[in-house]
Amino acid sequence: MVIGYTSLATPASTHANHGSAVAATDVVQAYLDKEWNLGSLCGPFNTSRLIKDLVIFPTQIVYSRSEKPWVVVDLSFPIGSSVNDGIPKDTYLGEPCTLRLPGIDAFVDTIRQLGAGCWLFKKDSSCAYRQLRIDPGDYHLLGLQHHNNLYFDIAPPFGLRSAAMMC
Repeated sequence: MVIGYTSLATPASTHANHGSAVAATDVVQAYLDKEWNLGSLCGPFNTSRLIKDLVIFPTQIVYSRSEKPWVVVDLSFPIGSSVNDGIPKDTYLGEPCTLRLPGIDAFVDTIRQLGAGCWLFKKDSSCAYRQLRIDPGDYHLLGLQHHNNLYFDIAPPFGLRSAAMMC
């Protein structure tokens, strides 16, 4: 899958993770170990093993409503020179598209339409992105660093603008 990066400029690289990831290195390491075991991540490397220079993005930790920590590769950093800045918001693979995930209002409308006693099911698709694969020509755009080791994603990371479109 092509991530959809269309800019001619190489995104800016940073080797400093956000404070939330620095403060929770055990959470980041557990994420890296899990993703490596699943085959969604390559590394650790001391130097980039790619033909093109590996662009490094910071990681950060965000917490769900249930306080579960999520590691996010901040592909929107720095603003104006990131991978996400080079991915169009209104097209995917050259075709116009819009994507809006359903919010709570959509569920309320469905319940009202179907009436009392209706059954609704929720599916957690948080790992759906990680089952897809990135075009090897784009690997260099998905680097991260932890404890002086380099890694790169070979599956769309959470935080990639085009990941939901891929799914």
